[in-house]
Amino acid sequence: MNKFLILFCVEIAKLKRSQALVMTLLCPFAVILLQLLVVIEGNGDFIAKRGWNMYWMSVVSLWYSFMLPLYIALITGLLTSLEHKNHGWRLMATLPISRVQLYIAKTLLAWALMAIGSLWLYLLTGLSIGLLLLLGYQGGDILHWSFVSQLCPVLVAALPIVVIGMTVSWLIPSMVPALVLGVSMTMAAMSVSRSPDYWMFDPWTYPMVATMVQGVAVRELAIALGAVVGGILLLAGCWYCTRRPIHS
Repeated sequence: MNKFLILFCVEIAKLKRSQALVMTLLCPFAVILLQLLVVIEGNGDFIAKRGWNMYWMSVVSLWYSFMLPLYIALITGLLTSLEHKNHGWRLMATLPISRVQLYIAKTLLAWALMAIGSLWLYLLTGLSIGLLLLLGYQGGDILHWSFVSQLCPVLVAALPIVVIGMTVSWLIPSMVPALVLGVSMTMAAMSVSRSPDYWMFDPWTYPMVATMVQGVAVRELAIALGAVVGGILLLAGCWYCTRRPIHS
């Protein structure tokens, strides 16, 4: 366990040589900036008619349904790109750590960055509401923070996406396949999530269903599927990725 904690700290230290942390700050900011432009362009009609809670829901919906899966594909590629360069995998193989530990450490770091990105989104949303209030925009309701409770369910529901992204990025040196997969599956999930019969077969729909669907039973099923499918994929990834020969 001590070795794993040291390894995890080393992976965190590597962030200073990666753009993953920068993307963690920029991707949520892009979502907030887009929502601010929508409100300002409409002279505040969106807030006046729909209220602050709908503004908050619009931000969260855009993040969890569209930006988050793309962000996961991006950061998993960035976290493995350091090892794909300059024979990094060969160097890591000479250290007194197992490849299973390295795979889990990188997956856990990607999962943690996803949580940080979501928390950063919540903070930016609150700041953007304060800015709009200072600009004189008024809503017809009182903002409540129940949407913050969505964070834990989403972290569980999105676990399969993190594992798949890390596995693809681990196996393929180029970031292009991981990004193409992320974009393609995100676009497909936006349609499949509306189907009550097929959404459970697409892990990219789990974060959306876990937060946007009104039925409690369906949301709980999405969370449970995220935990089970994510756990199975993690075990499969540990088995397959750590047994492949290192070529770089």
